[in-house]
Amino acid sequence: MCALLLAFVTLSSHADAQNRFPVRAIGVELGADGVPVLHFSVADLAESDAVRERLRSGIAQHLSVTVQAYRVGSTEPLLTRQATCAVSYDIFARQYVVRRGRRAVVMERYEDVIDQCLVLRRVPIGRADEWRGHAGREVFFAVRAELNPISGRRCRELLRGGRESEGPIGPIVVNIVRREICEADRVVEFRSESFRVPRVGGAR
Repeated sequence: MCALLLAFVTLSSHADAQNRFPVRAIGVELGADGVPVLHFSVADLAESDAVRERLRSGIAQHLSVTVQAYRVGSTEPLLTRQATCAVSYDIFARQYVVRRGRRAVVMERYEDVIDQCLVLRRVPIGRADEWRGHAGREVFFAVRAELNPISGRRCRELLRGGRESEGPIGPIVVNIVRREICEADRVVEFRSESFRVPRVGGAR
């Protein structure tokens, strides 16, 4: 049976990099296998008239939500999960086309697009074996939602001062807590409360 944890406590005072994030409520269900399953919304990323106009411009826009788990006191993520949407507006049909991976869905209402892309329900973070070694430790989740994030290649070039990588350039995983981040057109960041990872089958 899953236990529901709501995030309402203050930040850990001994990690300055963590203190810049506002705390927001994140629902966390801990399954029998010990994997956290998250529920939260970042719909406020798209609440402004400017974002609404961009999504109705007819030019493809990209929405990205990245979730990372951290040990309290550390700036290196334990696990990362990312969800992305590409949103195009057909100005003739007056419909949105929302693409997630290879799937494309047609929607008429702006609110449905935001619900599809920026309201996350039952998102598992990692696998049971990845959490087993952290039982008893305090962790938190950091969330970064972006409109039109810079591509992995361009971000890597910026972080390296414009120098090309000697090896193949693949997708870059941004560390949310550290400041090594390439800015998107619009960003919303927050974190959960800290909580102690339970032992599977045991009490918190």
